[in-house]
Amino acid sequence: MKDSRIEPLRQVIGSEQIQKRVKELGRQISVDYKGQTIQALAVLENGFIFLADLVRVLEVPVVCQFIKPK
Repeated sequence: MKDSRIEPLRQVIGSEQIQKRVKELGRQISVDYKGQTIQALAVLENGFIFLADLVRVLEVPVVCQFIKPK
């Protein structure tokens, strides 16, 4: 039996828009931290995907750390 009160998921932000914003963030972080090493922290399970995309566009050295909440 299907619950008629549950609305189907709808896309709010497209993948192109997300990719564009990640690139913008990466450029800004690279400018702000030029000459420094970035310490990036991702919360597992799903945060690593965003972190990986961001790290790819950074133009400064980066050290990635991961934590998993209990």
